[in-house]
Amino acid sequence: MLAATPMSTSAAFSQETASMTDFFSLPGRQNIQQEAHSGIINRKLTVGIPYKSLARIDGLWAPPYLCTNFRLNVTVGGQEPAVSDWTWWPFKATRTGRVEGVEITSHAVLVPGRRAGLLAVKVTNRGTQTREVPLRCEVAGAPQASTGWGFRPPVSAATTKLSVDGQTAVLPRNDLAIALRAVGGGFAWDAASSSGQGDLVLKPGQQGALFIAFAIGKDKEAAADCQAVAADPPAAMKRADASHAAQVHDLFEKLPRLESSSSALVRW
Repeated sequence: MLAATPMSTSAAFSQETASMTDFFSLPGRQNIQQEAHSGIINRKLTVGIPYKSLARIDGLWAPPYLCTNFRLNVTVGGQEPAVSDWTWWPFKATRTGRVEGVEITSHAVLVPGRRAGLLAVKVTNRGTQTREVPLRCEVAGAPQASTGWGFRPPVSAATTKLSVDGQTAVLPRNDLAIALRAVGGGFAWDAASSSGQGDLVLKPGQQGALFIAFAIGKDKEAAADCQAVAADPPAAMKRADASHAAQVHDLFEKLPRLESSSSALVRW
């Protein structure tokens, strides 16, 4: 006998959806989107994910603020390794590649409740000798505000010069800003080249990471959001996972669920 019941009463379904974070993930090989249309969201910010590039973000849309010509790109040892695999979630994307015995995985993650996110670049030495891995980050773009948001979003073309204060870099324009802050790798920004450089020294099998927090909005708000994310990047990534899992769980709590004495029927 079948009966319609709320999902929360189904133990079988609870086991089936134990990992809510991965419920709507999509392997890159199954993704049919064009690269120009690929992105991630968090209800306050959307960023473009050029999935053929290993550690790059293109464009920021955070109504009423935007920077369609924003670019954040990290190279490894002066190279841009080919992407061998990637996975998309609504709020994050991971891309993996390899070059000269070094494995690189990037995580582009949007933080819940803020016009902010992270680009994490994790490097693992798969060789047999200690390696020094240079990481270089290039940034470009300038923020602006717009009230003309429709089916096709507005386009920005403004530029600005990077300003640097220690580990924090800012792309300012009037009272708006895109704030960036690097964590790890002895990273240092250079305003003249609109870039930054750091190095990871890794023993065989060791992993190191560079985190770059970014935020857009009014200058003080962007700086505060960027600082909050950069204070503990791994914790910010965990909060993003937990927030997404809660949203997925809430969605399925609202749906009816069939129960049956047949576990196979409950599953399908």
